[in-house]
Amino acid sequence: MAASLVDHLTEFCQYVPDRKPLKKHMSSALKVLRSQEFLMLVPLMSFNGFEMGFAYGSFTKGYISCFLGIGSVGYAMAAFGAGGVLCAIFTAMFAQCTGRGRVVLLSVAFLVQEGLLCVFLLWEPMTGQPWHIYMMALALGAGISMRLFQIRVSLAVFFPEDKEATMATFMFIHSIALSFSTALSSVHSFCISHLIYIQLGWLTLAMIVYFLVEWKKREELAALQAIAVRKGSQEGMMRLRVRELPNGNRKISMDTDGYPEGARKVSLQSDSGC
Repeated sequence: MAASLVDHLTEFCQYVPDRKPLKKHMSSALKVLRSQEFLMLVPLMSFNGFEMGFAYGSFTKGYISCFLGIGSVGYAMAAFGAGGVLCAIFTAMFAQCTGRGRVVLLSVAFLVQEGLLCVFLLWEPMTGQPWHIYMMALALGAGISMRLFQIRVSLAVFFPEDKEATMATFMFIHSIALSFSTALSSVHSFCISHLIYIQLGWLTLAMIVYFLVEWKKREELAALQAIAVRKGSQEGMMRLRVRELPNGNRKISMDTDGYPEGARKVSLQSDSGC
């Protein structure tokens, strides 16, 4: 209904990009799925969706409702959303002030999430205070938000040639993991502690694989930079020097000072007509 009521885009923009056919979208998504780096990032992408499903299902059912009552679910989820908003502001300020990006922030999110999952395992709701629940909801929302933003940044950096298909595939995997986690939360025979243990192992594996991908990409970038510097230095060091000789000829020397060891100066002599 909302789509039928809005004005057409061509009334406001002179240029509207051509829409890709569905077949081309599917082929782009399949091409992304064939990438080794993308497949190695699937555990991290799917974990974020699984964790969000845990927050919507098991956390509200096993912690908020049992301890504070159903009437407090809305307040706790408001704290969950506030954590995501505050985290977005903090990460933007941190990246702007320090110049450090996704690796540091993902590492912080990993430590926060691992610690929070351990708290979920050891903490007894009936022995705590109501503000404990709100603080855990705040931390849970902050961790999910930080990982979500930094995963998108990583995908944009790792796959700059096809960002649209990469983001679409990421959201598809994220949604499947969220649905799976929500379905597990509704199974009464599946304890919350089992879900927490699964998340601890899943997140550890996902971060190890992510650091491997990051290391591999940095090695490739360093190799390309070394090639570019070597090529640029060779091209920049070459100097053509023209000198008039007493007999009227010209001596053209190609000075290669600064070349790697083994290079030499090449000289050509020609007559005055060259």
